[in-house]
Amino acid sequence: MCETRESEEEGIVQTPLRFPTDAEVHAEEAARFRDLSAEERIASIRSVLSAGELLIRRSSQQEFLQSHRQSQEDLARRAIEEFVGRHAQRP
Repeated sequence: MCETRESEEEGIVQTPLRFPTDAEVHAEEAARFRDLSAEERIASIRSVLSAGELLIRRSSQQEFLQSHRQSQEDLARRAIEEFVGRHAQRP
């Protein structure tokens, strides 16, 4: 199967390679993640969070990023509290 790519200079180009769409790549990554054990999933999530923390610590915008993260956590906490408040009420 060939893939058609469009180039501004040359028009349409046929390539013998087929590149996956973003949706296909994401579906494959999700399937790989689902195949992990619970422990491996937790380790994977912790690894991503640790990498994010490292990037924030090394960033020249560390103060802004920490402030933004805190405001996002506060918004999420508030949204959860409102959701529970709406749906936990008994008639």
